[in-house]
Amino acid sequence: MNYPRVMDYSWLAGFFDGEGSVGIYYRKPRKHSPNGEYFLRCQITQNNEPIIKWIADFTDGNIHYQPRPKNPTTSFGDAFVVYWTHRKAEKLLKTIAPYCIHKSEEINLAFEFLDIKVHRGIFSRNLPDNYFESLETIKNKLHDVKKIRNGERIK
Repeated sequence: MNYPRVMDYSWLAGFFDGEGSVGIYYRKPRKHSPNGEYFLRCQITQNNEPIIKWIADFTDGNIHYQPRPKNPTTSFGDAFVVYWTHRKAEKLLKTIAPYCIHKSEEINLAFEFLDIKVHRGIFSRNLPDNYFESLETIKNKLHDVKKIRNGERIK
C-alpha cells in the first residue's frame, strides 16, 4: 500500500469512517472517582501495524497490540489498535468531524457527551442532579446508533 505523503485529515476521516469506532464507557468507582467515571474513547483497529503506527504518530494516539487466534476462513489475526481517550479523543473528533460521513451521528453524540461532562460536570463542584443520568442516556443512544448501523434490532 502506498501511504499518502502527507497525512490528510479527510483521508483519516474516511479511514475512521470505515475502520474506527466511537465509544462512551463507564469505569466503576475508585479512590479518585468515588461515583465512577464516564469517558470517551475512539479507536481504529487494523492488522496492518505500519499504518496504525503512522496514524498514531500523526495524531498523538496510543497503540495497543491485540492478539487474536487466526481464523482459517478469514485473513483476520492479530490486530493493532490506535486509540484516543478524553481530550485526545475530543481533539481527534473535532479535526475529522467535518469530513466524516458514516460516523457523523456517533461523533455528534460524542460532542453532546463532552458538552455535558466538561461544561456541566468535570469543572463544576456541584454536579447537577441528573448529571450521571444524562451521560448514561447519551452512552445508550450511541450504543443504539451502532446497533442500527450494524443491522441489529433494538430492544
